Formats: sequence, C-alpha cells, structure tokens
Amino acid sequence: MRQRCLLLKVSFLLLNLSILLAFNFSSSFMLFLFVVDLLDSVPCIINWFDILSAFSWAVSFRFLLLLSLYVQSLTLF
Repeated sequence: MRQRCLLLKVSFLLLNLSILLAFNFSSSFMLFLFVVDLLDSVPCIINWFDILSAFSWAVSFRFLLLLSLYVQSLTLF
C-alpha cells in the first residue's frame, strides 16, 4: 500500500515537472502547484479513494490550465 502510494506520488510529481519544463516555468501558479504536491508527497498517508479523487481533480485542473495557456500562446502570434 505504501509503495503504491509513493509510486503514484512520484509519477504525479514527474507529470507536474514535465508540464513545468514544457512551459519553461513561465507560470508561477503551476510552480506553486508543483511545490504543494512535493510537500504533500512527504507524509504519503492517504487512503486510495482520497488519492484517486485528488489525482483526477488535479489532472483535469491542469488540463484546463494547459488548454488556456495553449490558447493564450496562439493569440500571441
């Protein structure tokens, strides 16, 4: 259980890091989310339902954020 939780957190942090690197740390809000996720991964004492609901919420939120950044980049050119 604990190894799965840690693996999920590490993969989630890698996803956040790849998103941040893709935008060259241009969004301070995304950097804030990355730091919050990093601090949240330290205790890693959460049951699976909480992890999955938080994971799906965060992924959908980041997808909308990326979509808005993409639309903004299209309007710049």
